[in-house]
Amino acid sequence: MNRTSKIVRLARIDPIKLRLQVPEREAARLRVGMKAIAVVQAYADRRFKGRLTIINPAVDPGSRALTAEALLPNPEGRLLPGMFAIAEIEQTAGEEAVLVPRSAIRRDPNTESYRVWVVEGDRARLRVVQLGRGQEGDWVQVASGIQAGALVAVANLDRLYDGAPVRARPGA
Repeated sequence: MNRTSKIVRLARIDPIKLRLQVPEREAARLRVGMKAIAVVQAYADRRFKGRLTIINPAVDPGSRALTAEALLPNPEGRLLPGMFAIAEIEQTAGEEAVLVPRSAIRRDPNTESYRVWVVEGDRARLRVVQLGRGQEGDWVQVASGIQAGALVAVANLDRLYDGAPVRARPGA
């Protein structure tokens, strides 16, 4: 046997390290110690909580994202190396948030993404959004994808397509 052959691979899984790709536009908001909340498909009903430990200061020129790392306690060993997670980084208190009615948000099961129809003039425009952690009654926080003040569609969403003619209700 060759003395340099690998016979075992060791992995520390408690805590487990989560690598996050964060859009460049969010870089100024990140701080070591911020809460990170992750969900994996194997445990879709469970939220795994941890904290940011490293923020790479370099932005990847291809994706225009930076890498951050969070450590998540994993005492039961449910999270395994290589699992794909969807994560949120909790906003610090006092920051403004964009909230939209829950009825305006649609989940695309094929891409595991969330979508909102924005009304621009007399046309519907599809926007892929990243949901934030905040909720207030029937309102859900949107972390990115639309701007504050955007008019979103809440009715007849199954009939909309990008560029579809729409009419806003009075008072909207």
